[in-house]
Amino acid sequence: MMFCVYMAYAPHAFSIKIISFSQWRYFHPFEIVARLIAGLLFLSDSVKTTSPLIINLIAFGFIGVGIGLFMIGEKRHRAFANWSADKFRPYFRVIGITCWPFAIWLFVI
Repeated sequence: MMFCVYMAYAPHAFSIKIISFSQWRYFHPFEIVARLIAGLLFLSDSVKTTSPLIINLIAFGFIGVGIGLFMIGEKRHRAFANWSADKFRPYFRVIGITCWPFAIWLFVI
């Protein structure tokens, strides 16, 4: 939810933070591990929610992205992060605003 707020409030700063984070030494392993852990947490808790199928799909999405990042390698991942931060900068405000309902929904279920 905080990413949504920051993205909507300061889209240019959000883009700069993405580029800055992509230069961090442990950026690539952190992104892989974070997505795998998030996916496993969603997967393990999906049965406790009101929408287990949707939560499982989200979990497998996180796990799939984690595996995909591992497969494409650090160099391509950094390049993609920089490209996407620059390319989608004009849309971050709209994306941030539209992700609020989804983030709230995740808290409710």
